[in-house]
Amino acid sequence: MTDDDEDVIHWEAEANAVIEDINSFKLNIFIIQKLMNADIQSAFLPPWPEWDDAKINAEKWGSEVGTAVDSAKQKKEAAEVKSFFEDPSGHGVLPKLVTTEWRRPKEINPNINYTVSSSSDLPDIFSKNTHILGSDELQAIMLCILFLDKVAQTSPFPIEFQSAKFSFPDGIPWKPWHHIYSNCKIVKGAVHKPEYNNYGKYIVRLFFLGKWRQVTVDDFMPLDEEGRVLLPVTRDPKELWLPILTKAVLKVLLVIDSNCIICSLTGWLKIPVSYLLVFFSHFLF
Repeated sequence: MTDDDEDVIHWEAEANAVIEDINSFKLNIFIIQKLMNADIQSAFLPPWPEWDDAKINAEKWGSEVGTAVDSAKQKKEAAEVKSFFEDPSGHGVLPKLVTTEWRRPKEINPNINYTVSSSSDLPDIFSKNTHILGSDELQAIMLCILFLDKVAQTSPFPIEFQSAKFSFPDGIPWKPWHHIYSNCKIVKGAVHKPEYNNYGKYIVRLFFLGKWRQVTVDDFMPLDEEGRVLLPVTRDPKELWLPILTKAVLKVLLVIDSNCIICSLTGWLKIPVSYLLVFFSHFLF
């Protein structure tokens, strides 16, 4: 190969690089123009709507299934309606765990009368979950729930962030299932108690970007090859509050730091504190 040939190859490479830069610049201009013509604010909206007690009270929880129909079109639409809810965004993501299949609770054990709360003051949420402790995220969720439940029982629990659209559930001190809503109405002064929803739709209240949000999940449970549920469960097989709540928190963890689990459950602010200040504090006070 002569020097002239090398020069030609060099200049062709330079020309191709320039063309790529021009095309990339044109693409960026195209994207900017699209954004300028679109509703730019919508690109920055949180993925979940703000919490609204009135909307929760208006929720049908799947009662539209099986309603009376008049026209042939309505009959066709009714036939296409599923008898169960399936989250349009997917069942969820499980960190570091391999899922073989997804099943609904009644498919796992049809003889259980499921509930979405617990009769235990401090539920055991570790003894049945040793097979999922390899997931740091699931461990963190369980530990945060236990911590908050312990704090709520032993000391005054700060009232969560409230607004005109949200009233803190009355009744017993903070409980994790207070964040789950299904087949229930929000009545100020009444004890909050979600009920099992055969349709499989649950709305979970979590704090995100300065507001309480509505995070909707279905009740499909991930199973491993041995048929074990890959979400945290309590010792009582009929309780669904823990896997339902975990599914919602995992959704939020996809977009926030895992250290904000407590923030999402309380609305509290995370304030970093140096361990040196904690270590020397007993010398100062």
